Amino acid sequence: MERSDCAFCKLPEKRIVYRGEYAKVAYSLWPIENYHFMSIPKRHVELLSELKPEEILGIFEAALKVNEVVSVLNGTKYFNTLLNQGPAAGQTVPHLHVHFVPRLDGDLKDSPLVQVVRGVKLLFNTTSVESAEPLKSELDFIEELVTDPTGGVRNVIPGMGNYKKYPELIPKREEDVMKWTDETRKVLREKAIASQSKVPVR
Repeated sequence: MERSDCAFCKLPEKRIVYRGEYAKVAYSLWPIENYHFMSIPKRHVELLSELKPEEILGIFEAALKVNEVVSVLNGTKYFNTLLNQGPAAGQTVPHLHVHFVPRLDGDLKDSPLVQVVRGVKLLFNTTSVESAEPLKSELDFIEELVTDPTGGVRNVIPGMGNYKKYPELIPKREEDVMKWTDETRKVLREKAIASQSKVPVR
């Protein structure tokens, strides 16, 4: 059953990349890597334990359709598959969803937290003890990023969890998301047509 106050129940059709029997797939508006997508059960549930076995299977069947396309578009076969359940685990939308984050070799080198650490190292090299306030501020920020549970598994890329509090670190990327959605839909359509053409006529 859908809920009128749920962002994922009311996900706009233009955002949906693929729709299966039990789940739909959409790209994250706050991706932690390019082509970061989510597989979302159609029925509104908050916890994995609330799903029926066929719905769990449906989540991954739908994800596999998009996973295959993203592997080509993004040039990787490696993904983090991630699931937050409940506020204490950092979930920000109370409708169960599974994240699929494409990973590339060396993709952590420019993560927000790594950039902050570089800044701290630079301050260590250039700041005297008497003027250490900027250093304290940077260290406080690192502590806040590390201890904030918001975003849960989104923090697989350090510092990329709380997109609501740090929009400058994790910008909303609606234009990119629509581009990825169009690309993926096009490939899925082509694959469906090719598959139908292979079915023998009786």
